[in-house]
Amino acid sequence: MADLTVLDTTGGDERRNLVGNSVYPVIQRVFGDQYAAKITGMVIDETAVDVKRLFHDQGYFQKHVNDAYALLSLQYQPQTGQQTPQ
Repeated sequence: MADLTVLDTTGGDERRNLVGNSVYPVIQRVFGDQYAAKITGMVIDETAVDVKRLFHDQGYFQKHVNDAYALLSLQYQPQTGQQTPQ
C-alpha cells in the first residue's frame, strides 16, 4: 500500500480489508496458505497494533506476525494429536 493516508479516512471493515489485503501476501510467503489467513486476521484484529507502523517498521511487523504464529502454534501441541504448524 503506497498511500497510507487512506487509513486515516477509512474505518471498520473497509480499513481492516485494506490492511489485510496488503499484509496477507507477505505473511503467505512465509507461512503458506494454511496459516496466512489466520495469522493475518490475528494481527489486524489485535487492538494494540499500530496499523501504520506495520507498514513502516519491519521489526514491528515481524514481531506481531511471529507472536500470532506462536499463539497459533499453541493450538497444535502434541497432546492434541496434531502437528505444530510449519
